[in-house]
Amino acid sequence: GGILLLEPQPWKSYESKRRVSE
Repeated sequence: GGILLLEPQPWKSYESKRRVSE
């Protein structure tokens, strides 16, 4: 999970959580 580009699977989850945070 460091680079989102290298990990497209967790990227979706990360983006979702970030939007909820903001």
